[in-house]
Amino acid sequence: MKVLIISGFLGTGKTTFLTRLVRRMPDVDFAVLENEFGETDIDAKIIGQDVDSLKIWELTENCVCCTGKADFLTNLLTISSAVDPDVLLVEPTGVAKLGNLIRNIEGLHYDRVRMLHPVTIVDAHAFLSEKESYDAICLDQIAHSDTLVLSKSEQMTEDELEPCLRELRKYNGHAEIVTGDYDRREDAWWHSLLTNLVTRDTAAESGAADGGHAHAHHDHGGEETEELRTVTLHDVSLPSPVHLLALLQEVAEGRFGSVPRAKGCLPCHTPGEWIRFDLVDKGWMISGFPAQPEATVTFIGRGLDETTLKQRFKP
Repeated sequence: MKVLIISGFLGTGKTTFLTRLVRRMPDVDFAVLENEFGETDIDAKIIGQDVDSLKIWELTENCVCCTGKADFLTNLLTISSAVDPDVLLVEPTGVAKLGNLIRNIEGLHYDRVRMLHPVTIVDAHAFLSEKESYDAICLDQIAHSDTLVLSKSEQMTEDELEPCLRELRKYNGHAEIVTGDYDRREDAWWHSLLTNLVTRDTAAESGAADGGHAHAHHDHGGEETEELRTVTLHDVSLPSPVHLLALLQEVAEGRFGSVPRAKGCLPCHTPGEWIRFDLVDKGWMISGFPAQPEATVTFIGRGLDETTLKQRFKP
């Protein structure tokens, strides 16, 4: 079983990239291990809707790079022995450190699990600001990737992209940087993502370059995430879609703290009709969504006003 990690900060478009990869390679037997820190499995539902035959495992209680390491490795071995897909796509939470995750897989020393060169999705519009605010996470993901895909870069000019490209090359001089609409890439490029295996030699070279992946431990209960918190609310609803739009505007304006990422699905008054929302930085989108067993919303950020959020989402 080959393992491809698709990493990226909060809201960069990892799930979109994953589903397009699966659709472009219909002859490959895929499985997905989805890590959504914060108990919200919306991305897994989206993947299941786009590719209904895909086998999906979910880890929602801990981050696979640190506190959820044991659960992650247990699931990885279970998938390898029970399902044995051609490729297992691992989508870690946006606040996971890629270096730690690579080290965890390398530590298995299990010949039935082979790691492909990781891919990191980078939001071309938001990277520079995210780098300043969340450098420990963003730069770790950049430094340990072999392919950097700049999402949302289709409408940007070369001059607009250059500052982002310059910073990416500063922190990773060897990675392939993909700009523009990646969906237009040749099949050969997509195929290469599933054939370029990490060998012991390349892993050793990578380890030597950064001190053997000797990064600070990324503990979601520690100092780093006392600032970057996750608030998940269950059994929520709002009176109407207009109320949701107004609330998202307040979130973007910082009314409930600094929120780089929020998502959820919930009913908004009309029986049987649900709405899904996705907020990244100060922009958001809403769309219809099938009714679910439970309405859940998640906010990730700093200085979150959990009390007020609970009041606003009261049924």
